[in-house]
Amino acid sequence: MKKSLLVLTMLTAGITVQAADDSRVRSGLMEVQSAQSQTQILFNEVTTPQQKERVRYINQKLAQAENYLQQALNLPTNPPHQGQNVEFFRSDSCSSELVGVVNPTTDCNRFSLTEKVWAIRVNGQCQDIDDTTAQNACRMYQNAGNTEAVKVYKSDSCGDSLSGIFSSYTNCDTLSDSGNSAWAIMVGSQCKNIADTTLKKSCIAFKAINSPRAVKFYHSDSCSDELVAAVDRNTNCESLVGLGKVWAVEINGQCQDISDLEIVPACQRFKP
Repeated sequence: MKKSLLVLTMLTAGITVQAADDSRVRSGLMEVQSAQSQTQILFNEVTTPQQKERVRYINQKLAQAENYLQQALNLPTNPPHQGQNVEFFRSDSCSSELVGVVNPTTDCNRFSLTEKVWAIRVNGQCQDIDDTTAQNACRMYQNAGNTEAVKVYKSDSCGDSLSGIFSSYTNCDTLSDSGNSAWAIMVGSQCKNIADTTLKKSCIAFKAINSPRAVKFYHSDSCSDELVAAVDRNTNCESLVGLGKVWAVEINGQCQDISDLEIVPACQRFKP
């Protein structure tokens, strides 16, 4: 009996240590993934080929670290850029005339300002888009292969009229800032109605929406409609100017009605 209790005690202690170790590894994995997002943003901001190669090298090392940590947790691992390539077609059905292939690190300036793109294909799925130039298509859809990509629609139901796609990797300044082409966003499998804005401003407003600690702002007392922005610790609150008033905030999944505020002071007050 004593021997059985001793064995049980040892097993329980082992499980406790394993759980603690897993918790540390998961924390490390989250930090590595956060660093990956920042290096991709940096990649879009640096200007010289030498700088880009250095950032690319750092990102590759972070991807290797991510795989090691995923293996330690017995999670499925992915090679760098798996599922990241996006194919452009001058065909609404992606059946002919391949124009080019892009991913988040593609230099969009290499594409023509006159050649047209009618549809994109990501992971074997074809998506008809508003006809645009190859260069614009690159800027709007090069992040479509990212698993955390946010799709932007000129439709409150996300049913049609795809306007663009962005992720935490996107340089929002390259996107269009004219016309109210952003009416709703698709995050994962959820369609969220947003205050109508431009593609560029929607990118700025919701770039952080997949962050685990994102704080969401609504033009609705019940957090049920008109999502205005989602921010994390990396958000520049001043960049949100002009996005409208905030009536409620969602923190850790809990909705809190607040005194109405403009978006910038609301961001400054509730930013994590």
